[in-house]
Amino acid sequence: MKFHTTEYFKPTRTMTADDVLFSFQRQLDPKHPWHALAPMGYPYFEAMGFKDLLERVEKVDDMTVTFYLTRPEAPFLRDMAMGFTSIYSAEYAAQLLKAGTPEKLNAQPIGTGPFIFSRYAKDAQVRFRANPDYFAGKPHADPLVFAITVDSNTRLQKLRANECQVMVYPKPDDINAIKADPALQVQDKEALLVSYVAMNTEHKWLKDVRVRQAIQMALDKPNLVRTLFGDGNAVAGTGPYPSTLLGFNQQVKDLPHDPDKARALLREAGVPEGTTFTVFTRNGGGPTNPNPGLSSQLLQADLAKVGLKADIRTMEWGRWSRPSSWASTTWPSMAGPATTATRTISSAPT
Repeated sequence: MKFHTTEYFKPTRTMTADDVLFSFQRQLDPKHPWHALAPMGYPYFEAMGFKDLLERVEKVDDMTVTFYLTRPEAPFLRDMAMGFTSIYSAEYAAQLLKAGTPEKLNAQPIGTGPFIFSRYAKDAQVRFRANPDYFAGKPHADPLVFAITVDSNTRLQKLRANECQVMVYPKPDDINAIKADPALQVQDKEALLVSYVAMNTEHKWLKDVRVRQAIQMALDKPNLVRTLFGDGNAVAGTGPYPSTLLGFNQQVKDLPHDPDKARALLREAGVPEGTTFTVFTRNGGGPTNPNPGLSSQLLQADLAKVGLKADIRTMEWGRWSRPSSWASTTWPSMAGPATTATRTISSAPT
């Protein structure tokens, strides 16, 4: 595998075990010279339990690395395909450290993939060019441009005007109209995603399972799923995993939507009428939740029906990337447990 050649880096060797070792050691070893240089730490590495799972990583030879685990871990190989396990060039990192510009490791990335980073314009676009040295051959798309367009209506307008050829995350309400357009096509599949409300079990009331069950039964998930995603575009989940994952248990049944039972559980747990919970949500939608603000309001309305208040606080996504924010009452994806379909919409061939 060859690392990318750019105007700011010319590799002198192919990818070796040294690069794998660097990429994991900088996240695992607090004494590693790069460990403290990540501005937000390594939240995914830690959230996936790799800090405790990896005992050590050792180089055997230039093409072999051995991972020593602290316990058996069935999904380890699958987890190794996630973004946080990406392999960085140790040679490029050393060049940046010597120049005193470690922040460029992410701002001007070097990889081995099919596309080479060209330019990033904040909140506008990311540009790539095809990698002529890619092991599977040079990609046909050259250049490749990701236009950052937050508003889904604008994305759809650009698609119809052929200003772009692929659009992701259309509004559920637009799906039927897009399917009816002969110039466009919709590609969708069952998602590997869930949208959920996460509760801080160290909270005074939320540590009581009866309170958590009451919130679950207070939330009208069928209404939430229908309102957020439209008919037939998502289903109410029954656990932390979507049905597309290996090991999904079809026998698990969800708690029913039952406001009266929820009220009874809250009284049993001693929760005073009018108790307020802080609900944190993000300011932008995505595949798991197209409208976090609306879903928060739906949750707020359902909680009010059982005598609870919700103080909604909206935060930018960057705040959620910091480990310190994980103690929040709720994770930024505010919809109830519902799997959603991801969609790619592209211009029909001419």
